[in-house]
Amino acid sequence: MSLNKKQFKAGWSLVEAMIAIAIFALLASSIISLSIGALNPWLGIGSDPQADALADEGLEAARSIQLRAWNELDLQVSGLTRTNNQWALLGEGTTETIGAYTRQLTLSPVCRDTNNQIAPCPALKTDPHLILIKATISWQTPAGLTKTISKKLYLANWASRFWQQDDWSGGSGQAVWLDKSKYDSGQNIDTATAGQVRLARQAPRCQGYTWTFDNPADYNYDPQKIEVVNGVARLKQERQYTLTQPPINSLNFVNATLNDSPSVVKVSDNVSISGIPGLVDVYAMTYRVNNNCELITMAISDDGLIRNIRLDSFLYETNNCDHSNIFRVNNNVFGLAHIQGGSRTAYLRTLGIDNNGTISKAFIDSYAFAPDQTSFPFVAKTFNKIYAIAYNRANVGQIATVKINDSGIIVHTLVGQRSLVSNAQYPTVSQWLETPTNAVLAVNYSVPAENRNYLKTFTIDLRGVFSPVGSEYSVLGANAAYRTSFFKLQGMTGAFSFIDGSGAATLQTINIQDNGAINQAPIDSFVVANNVRQARLSLVPGQPGNLLLMDYDAGSFAYISLLSVNFASGKINNQVLDTYTFGSRSSYHTVFSLDATHTAVAYRQPNAWGMLSTLGVLEGPLAYVKNATISPKNLYTQAVVD
Repeated sequence: MSLNKKQFKAGWSLVEAMIAIAIFALLASSIISLSIGALNPWLGIGSDPQADALADEGLEAARSIQLRAWNELDLQVSGLTRTNNQWALLGEGTTETIGAYTRQLTLSPVCRDTNNQIAPCPALKTDPHLILIKATISWQTPAGLTKTISKKLYLANWASRFWQQDDWSGGSGQAVWLDKSKYDSGQNIDTATAGQVRLARQAPRCQGYTWTFDNPADYNYDPQKIEVVNGVARLKQERQYTLTQPPINSLNFVNATLNDSPSVVKVSDNVSISGIPGLVDVYAMTYRVNNNCELITMAISDDGLIRNIRLDSFLYETNNCDHSNIFRVNNNVFGLAHIQGGSRTAYLRTLGIDNNGTISKAFIDSYAFAPDQTSFPFVAKTFNKIYAIAYNRANVGQIATVKINDSGIIVHTLVGQRSLVSNAQYPTVSQWLETPTNAVLAVNYSVPAENRNYLKTFTIDLRGVFSPVGSEYSVLGANAAYRTSFFKLQGMTGAFSFIDGSGAATLQTINIQDNGAINQAPIDSFVVANNVRQARLSLVPGQPGNLLLMDYDAGSFAYISLLSVNFASGKINNQVLDTYTFGSRSSYHTVFSLDATHTAVAYRQPNAWGMLSTLGVLEGPLAYVKNATISPKNLYTQAVVD
């Protein structure tokens, strides 16, 4: 009998392999768990016991403040501070640092809905006896991550109560509120009447004086601002006016460099022009552009809209033209004064302009009234077909007269001529008074070399010959060539504008007698603006409010200010009613009135082109005047009425 022997080789059975894998997985998971647990604080994973404790401490600190003084919880965001074992809020917007941790409390109001349940704010009402405290702790983990936790707590002012007091007759001395008729302390109050507390009446500190306004002659006051009626002094009312902002209309009248201030005259009223709806007024304007002189006509309707900016145009002088000025001779005949050529010859020319704005391109007549070295010609019509010309020749101011008949024919000889003063700049002339036998002329100009501004009067006879009768008025001016302006207001009252020695745009009203004698003391004076250049006046016609416009440069801008003056008395309302700014670094501007409710300004824009803008003069309500005073004569007492 034979036996078969089996041989066994060493190795792993499947059961053994599975047991080994299970043991390895158990050991590996334990090691990984221990490793991750060790990394949690480094990565900022999980809770931080110290941060939790600081948040809890913050809430408890707020609770301790509430128990001590509810009114100290009056901030929105704050850190905490501890002094003498008492917690307090550190201040609005603050935080506190505790080691590596930052703590901040947020105090928020609590709102309630219609069911008196807490609801997100805003809601029906805010609960004055409840506040929400949130303590926020932030810190950085070793890995550089920012970690934040927050905890919230509602605090109630459970000890609060409502109280009401309407009687203080019991007096002071009650530090703790027990008696509803008493209070802690007070000064200069009257509590004698139950239900009232009021300021106590003080004894007068000086002796009073009582008077009535029975006799207006017994008091010093401005009758333009105050009236005395039936023993009562009261403020007068005046109409308020403003300028439209922005302008009604603005259009370029020339797309080239404007070299001087334009001169404007009205040609016709309420005419119908083909292609333009409704009726319009026609104006003619002359100006210097690229060293040439051009004349254009334009149409503007009664509502201030520019209907056509160039009805017609005439480039009438191309030989170094300068200082152009336009004036009316008769009906449709107009005159032009300007400088020509390198020798600066002064010309006077006439031409026709139809009511519809069509310009005759041929001169009616032409006369060179000054051969050379001439500047600033300005022409004004006087009487008996005599025209006065103010200009500067060879650095000397001149005034001359010439005759122009109604058809535009010029008598080629200066009838009269007078010298003003050396270095007279920007002279202008106007007629002050006309009688059957003579006329009084007013000439205004600046003299930079003397730092003075002048106003002079001259008398001419029926031939235009000057008589020695005249008068002079001067005020301090600037040491630069600035324009002045003057025109008659009413009766013997005139308005004079100039730049004074400090650079202020000044308006003065002046009295001139019928014989041309100028009162050396101005009626009134008012500084419109400081640090200005080229202040000039224009009149708003047809306004019972006696309105003037002053245009001037100041700094980098140009302005038009609306002023109120009593034309009869010369009294100036010492305030600017309104001001319009019409361009950054604008210059070479001319303001002219369209009617009682509209005005226009032609000026050089910042890009040097010519622009025309129209403005409305708006009438507002009546208002009481300001800065009025009245005082009894022979008494050291004054009442201010405002």
